[in-house]
Amino acid sequence: MSPVPRRVVRGLVFATIAADLVLLGRLTELLDGAAGVVVGTLLVLLVPTSRELPRRVLLAGCLLLGWSQVLWWWPLAVGEPGRVTLGLAVLAGALAAWVGAAEHPAARARRLRPRLRPADVALALPVGIGIACTSPWLAAKTPTQTLGMLMGGWDNVAHFSMVHMIRRFGAVVSALPPPTPGATWQFASYPQGFHAVAAGVVELLIGPDDTWLGPELVAYTQAMALVVIAVATTVVAGFCALPAVRRRPVLALPVAAFVSAVFLLGPGSLAIGGGIANFAVACGLAVAVVLLVVPAARVVSPLTLAAIGGAVVGVATTWVLLLALAGPALLALILPLRRSRWAASRVHVAVSAGIVVAVVLGLAQTALVLSRVQAASVSILEESIHRASRTP
Repeated sequence: MSPVPRRVVRGLVFATIAADLVLLGRLTELLDGAAGVVVGTLLVLLVPTSRELPRRVLLAGCLLLGWSQVLWWWPLAVGEPGRVTLGLAVLAGALAAWVGAAEHPAARARRLRPRLRPADVALALPVGIGIACTSPWLAAKTPTQTLGMLMGGWDNVAHFSMVHMIRRFGAVVSALPPPTPGATWQFASYPQGFHAVAAGVVELLIGPDDTWLGPELVAYTQAMALVVIAVATTVVAGFCALPAVRRRPVLALPVAAFVSAVFLLGPGSLAIGGGIANFAVACGLAVAVVLLVVPAARVVSPLTLAAIGGAVVGVATTWVLLLALAGPALLALILPLRRSRWAASRVHVAVSAGIVVAVVLGLAQTALVLSRVQAASVSILEESIHRASRTP
């Protein structure tokens, strides 16, 4: 057998073994709960998007938090494995195939491991602080205990309802057919990017099947905490990936401590406790847009554009008003107007154009959902704001 077919066969064998192991672990529930979170995180971070760990975390966070929601924009017949299990199996298989099909698999496998620097220790801060701050949510055992915590923010009722609807019907509410002729679903006019991501985390924790409300409620609180920790870590990684911080590692810890405090101890903690964790997530993604744009050396860079696009779509489908902050940051991507910043191969230009189209479609999806808002709802909101402004 010639070298090329041998490498192809080896890659297929590696991919089959890796995917089957993930499927077996998920179907036997060995990779549910904390084990599933750890394995899923490791698989995502093994994708060699960058040699630097902070940059890899930033890209992974924006891609997942922004684009994974697309899997719930339509009802898909994925059966018992579920979207998350199939996604993990495909990812594991792709990584294994990439390694196995190499001329020297061991050398390529080493590329999966990011280059670690002393400053990368700062990435442990948002994770550690996040686990400490959200420990009551993560350690919740009973529905009664969970319900007691969620009652601290009335908006949790609506957010849990949306996540549970996605779990029950397999798609965001706006994609569901009317319950009866002439009727509409509650929250069909509410963009549900955050809720789709949370539903994916719930599936990672307890599987794809919609169970009785008790386990769903417990898993929802754990998922909400994990998503907030993920976005805080993404933002910290973005700051740690900046060239100025990489050149001065001593800045990494104070920067990480400050950002972690803002998201997990300061305003961010108020948002979580108040039942608007989606606002904290959207704020984090808006900051991530800036952190991706500022150090970008080229405009036509598919991976960077995909991450930026994911963050922008994530903001739009989570808290659309924050596009006012994320949108202007995109101007820095094309400035200064130097020809060298636009240099790229035809393949990169074509892929980047496809990414831009996908982002536009994502924004159009948000606009379509918001177009269903009843005029009365807008009037009530305006009246409430007017009354609040007159309150002494």
